[in-house]
Amino acid sequence: MLMGENGIIKQAKEAKQETERTGAREKLQIEASGSYEEGKYDVNKAKENLKNNLNIKDEQITDSEGILTVEYENHKFYIDKKGKVTEGITSGIIASKPTEYFGKSITNYECENSEGVSEWQIFYADDEKIYLITSQNVGYEYAPKGKLGTSPNKGLSEVYKDYKGSEDILANQKTANLLKYAKDYPDAANGGIKASAYLLDTEAWKRFKGEKAEYAIGGPTIDLFIFSYNKKYPNNKIEYKIKNSGYYGINDDGCITGISTTDTLYSIYYTWIAGLAEGLPTTSDFRGWIPARNLNWEVAMFRPVVCLNSGIELNELENGMFEIK
Repeated sequence: MLMGENGIIKQAKEAKQETERTGAREKLQIEASGSYEEGKYDVNKAKENLKNNLNIKDEQITDSEGILTVEYENHKFYIDKKGKVTEGITSGIIASKPTEYFGKSITNYECENSEGVSEWQIFYADDEKIYLITSQNVGYEYAPKGKLGTSPNKGLSEVYKDYKGSEDILANQKTANLLKYAKDYPDAANGGIKASAYLLDTEAWKRFKGEKAEYAIGGPTIDLFIFSYNKKYPNNKIEYKIKNSGYYGINDDGCITGISTTDTLYSIYYTWIAGLAEGLPTTSDFRGWIPARNLNWEVAMFRPVVCLNSGIELNELENGMFEIK
């Protein structure tokens, strides 16, 4: 009872450590909260407050593009660009440093369909949410049926008929903002937009939604892909506009132009992507970039995406991977 794995001594030690960690975080938060000038958080003032009021030395503070990493009372903390103190890495921190975090592996995300996924990676983040994507293609045996019970059957030539198109996409408030095309063309009902509705059906793809996720979808939308890529490669951005004859940035054979061929995070070859622009040409050379266009392709697979719950924080492990707190 005293010395075991869950013994009294260990529990008391852990409780003491938690109390100390909480106390240290609260002290840092007081100094960060007192670092506002004219209603705006001032990172330089925060650094001065930490040094002057808590006797934290320069070498205990790392400033990376306005994100502070602080070693204090034997614990590591982060202070984001809004002055929020956390013990883990938040979505806002990830969003501000995409070259550092996008593509990093997550070790402990689990879902009902975990046996079909070898690994998850950080795909995108904004100030509120973190998005993960499977590191490799997921086979059709793990793809769900459509909302009327139709199976994908190694292609989308039948399951897309379960959907109305943009109407279905816009009806789902969780994911409607992920595909601008549906908003711009709310009456679109061609085969491609119906197939995209299948990929964005959060109820259908819920077996990839674990306890730590808000929803799962069958793959990235073209919008989400471009948002992610352009944040990670700001000097090699893909031009993104919509017109009724297609997306700018996509060439005549349906492929995104100018993307990195070495970054596996963006290797979506032979993988379904949600989002069809009217008139996008059909091609015999698929290469993964006809977004739900050629409905009879049997070689295409899926890379599901999950949106983690708000407030999720990540811990960085010694091996460079990350885990969800």
